[in-house]
Amino acid sequence: MEVEVTFQHVTKNDLYAALVRMGVEKGFVVIPEFRVHLDNGKRKKNIDLVWATRKSDMAAYQDRPSLEYWTLHATFEIESCDVRNIPRKEFDRHIRDLPTIQNTGATIPITHFIALYTSAHDRNWNPRRDVQADISERKGWAKGTSVSVLDGRDLAVVRAMPVAGNP
Repeated sequence: MEVEVTFQHVTKNDLYAALVRMGVEKGFVVIPEFRVHLDNGKRKKNIDLVWATRKSDMAAYQDRPSLEYWTLHATFEIESCDVRNIPRKEFDRHIRDLPTIQNTGATIPITHFIALYTSAHDRNWNPRRDVQADISERKGWAKGTSVSVLDGRDLAVVRAMPVAGNP
């Protein structure tokens, strides 16, 4: 069954639910708050959501960095369409960090996304804001990088990704 977000406004929860369901339907293990080491282990980052497959030699007890046990296929940072672009924080941090993440011992490339939600009920939200302009601006911020910025209301790019085991 194909998952499609068709709401005029999509919340963070709508977006997470759609991405989890889509990943599972494609045969991936969907892991929230996936921890990776950056800068040769000097920093750690929790990625909001990843689509992964288990490595065949994965032991029952995991005492090494996550990427030694999992192969990542897609990473998702979930942000508001009005996320700020402050140097070394929020959006800028995702644009800089995500492309540096590589699978250990695998040549499989990782597709990186920042998926933007367009409405929130758990915090102050300006319902009259120009959501389309916000999304266009954030897509511009990512231009020239290997990170794709998605309008959370349109997940066609994610839907077109291959299923697990079919590169």
